Amino acid sequence: MAYRTQDLIVGESVCWRARYTTYASNGFVVGKRDEIIGAQFVRPIAPSEGQTIVGDLTSLVTLFRLGVLEEAVAFFGKVLIPSIYRDYEARDASRLQPHQKSRSDQTKSLVDKIHRGILRSHTGQLPDDATIVDIDPDDNEAFLPGDVVQWLVDAGTLTTKRRDQLLKTFDLPRSSNDGFETARSTRRLYFTAEAVRSLDSAGVLDDLVDATDICLSATAVDSLKADEFAFEHQASQLRENRRFWQAIRDLDEIEFAEVELMDDGEGDRAIHGAFNLSLSAMKLASDRKLPLMVDDRTLLSAASNSAEGATDSAFASFDVIERLRRDGKIEQDEALSHFR
Repeated sequence: MAYRTQDLIVGESVCWRARYTTYASNGFVVGKRDEIIGAQFVRPIAPSEGQTIVGDLTSLVTLFRLGVLEEAVAFFGKVLIPSIYRDYEARDASRLQPHQKSRSDQTKSLVDKIHRGILRSHTGQLPDDATIVDIDPDDNEAFLPGDVVQWLVDAGTLTTKRRDQLLKTFDLPRSSNDGFETARSTRRLYFTAEAVRSLDSAGVLDDLVDATDICLSATAVDSLKADEFAFEHQASQLRENRRFWQAIRDLDEIEFAEVELMDDGEGDRAIHGAFNLSLSAMKLASDRKLPLMVDDRTLLSAASNSAEGATDSAFASFDVIERLRRDGKIEQDEALSHFR
């Protein structure tokens, strides 16, 4: 466990654990207990059934991902959310769209070739006499994609006419190094991920596969697989994002509400936009004098403290699930599964 990259040893007292809590959903806030005079660290409490609340985006996403958003909003009856959230459905959809679908498709194809053994992969460190095929023209010791294309010509796989067309269309630099054939024939040639991408984009990777074995460095394989995971995760997030906003629109208990936002005409608009998104729910709750459901620890503490210690003035998704469990709206086992 670390805190700002340093080893963290958290004390056993409530105050220490509250100070270093990572998530609002398992934290404490400054509040009051009837039997103790003065401010204390206390657990937030979700309001009772039928109490209109304001929902922050963080808690809405959490409850949706846990699969209890519908039960939660039905329990409270009405959940107000800032109207500024309307804009973020389209912005999220645009942000999560793959900006280079061709690169995503290429990544899947290359990883598939690795799994099928068409592209061999080297495990561990490269041997001392390894020769690299890369795309960096400043690397004086590496071969470049243009060297590979020329070898295909020398091997009779490509014609000089096609080579010239490729060199005009694609960025295929050549190095000043000799010995490509020697490195290839002695199996000392290893390709980086970007070199393979470059050759694939130029349409000569399949020709190269037919002509010789291609071995990728372990780093290249890891890079391609990491890219595949990133693209798949992005696509998954896009699908989940669409489902989330569809649920927000479909649930009758959720209502958009106007809230006055910061707009003084000065300063960085991007910063203003970030502040408005982050603080709009807390301001709406303050303006309407309603409890705030929020999973951001800083906002949870700020909203609770500004409400002079009322334990249900701000609460997190953890507290909602606990309230649903206590009131018999969800089963004990389901509640426990969300707490783990």
